[in-house]
Amino acid sequence: TVVTVSGSGFLPGLIVVWGVVEVTDIELISATEVKFTTPVAEAGIVDLILTNPDGQSVTLAQAYTYQPAPSLVGLSPTSDTLAGGTVVTVSGNNFLLGLTVAVGGIQATEIEIISAAEVKFTTPAAEAGGVAELIVTNPDGQRASLADAFTYRVAPVVTAVDPKMGALAGGTVVTVSGSSLLDGLTVVWGAVEVADIELISATKVKFTTPAAEAGLVDLMVTNPDGQSVTLAQVYTYQPAPTVTGISPSMGALAGGT
Repeated sequence: TVVTVSGSGFLPGLIVVWGVVEVTDIELISATEVKFTTPVAEAGIVDLILTNPDGQSVTLAQAYTYQPAPSLVGLSPTSDTLAGGTVVTVSGNNFLLGLTVAVGGIQATEIEIISAAEVKFTTPAAEAGGVAELIVTNPDGQRASLADAFTYRVAPVVTAVDPKMGALAGGTVVTVSGSSLLDGLTVVWGAVEVADIELISATKVKFTTPAAEAGLVDLMVTNPDGQSVTLAQVYTYQPAPTVTGISPSMGALAGGT
């Protein structure tokens, strides 16, 4: 770290002792300013001693603190919708006031440092689903990261409904195809929530149609995280055929009528 020391009476050839180490790369800017790069040290506080060539010196006690880098242990929860807005708790060590949090390269908001071992933040919105890296950066520039630590869940998608029509009495097995269909999803068929849902995979779900009046119905699929998709007029309830008469009502054995 490049450190700038301000003061007065700095002379060419001055010596800088940083903790117990004499610094070698001193840059005397003026009689009031000197710069140098900090050497490696253990965590803790160090004193600064400046000594001019004439032997006169000044000491600034506890001038600088060596901070260990932050570390990450885990976070909870580990997923959110693309809209963000969920409060996440991160556990770790050496969190400092003023730190920043990024999820998938996007800066988080409403950061609250509970202690040096716990920080909370609100997830930012994301443009695409998938796993994201979590990065915590202290004000001194040191940072810690967890790869694939957080997952953005996408909304369910429905691409097809088969069959597209059935009897008023219901009882037709319908297959819904799509993506991001999660265990625990709900299906609303017209105005009725379906009870006998069978989730085959993340791309397919089956259920049996309830009874309904003739006409078109909408389909709404909602994942447990509240994200949903609606397809309008995906299915038609057809009344059964009826016969009101036949003409003629008789004919020859040879057929041909």
